[in-house]
Amino acid sequence: NKTYTFTVEATFVTQVPMPVVTITPLLVNLDNLELEVSTFGSASYTYTVTNHGLIRADSFQLQLPTSHPTLDFTYNRVVGDINANTTVLVPVSVSPKSSDAGARRRRSSNSCYTGLASYSVECGGTRYSGIGLSFSGGPPCGSGSSSGTSLVVTPGGPITGSGGGGLATYTRRPSAYKTIDFCDPCTKAKV
Repeated sequence: NKTYTFTVEATFVTQVPMPVVTITPLLVNLDNLELEVSTFGSASYTYTVTNHGLIRADSFQLQLPTSHPTLDFTYNRVVGDINANTTVLVPVSVSPKSSDAGARRRRSSNSCYTGLASYSVECGGTRYSGIGLSFSGGPPCGSGSSSGTSLVVTPGGPITGSGGGGLATYTRRPSAYKTIDFCDPCTKAKV
């Protein structure tokens, strides 16, 4: 009598009928950037932005920190729309602020600066989404604080909020979840 053993593995993959945008890195290490800029005069890194959803993410843009005392962050590429199941690379250049060229001044070691990756989707009106970006020499901005902070995104306008140095403080825990409702006219139209 021969004995056979079968192993069955199942992988479940679902397709979401909305944009599902991820970006890496979420945390940029300022210690490394400051050292590279002071040593070589400039630095760069690349964001990898992926839309895992079935719907295009419209008007993707980055808002990078402007309040860092010695570094300027720039990206010279208009990203715009990100099609479904597409990955886009966004290079970012880091240079010394013109007033600090040649200076070896550093920010406070516990400083934290934030940015935002934002996009919209047209679905029964325009809906906006944002992903918080942290710039620090340690943990992500807001991760060690339980104080109440807020983040306000105005389409086409500035990011405002409360928290430490930078644009706003962001924690990755959402304050509310919305389940996909297949009776929702927007979702129904996309499926």
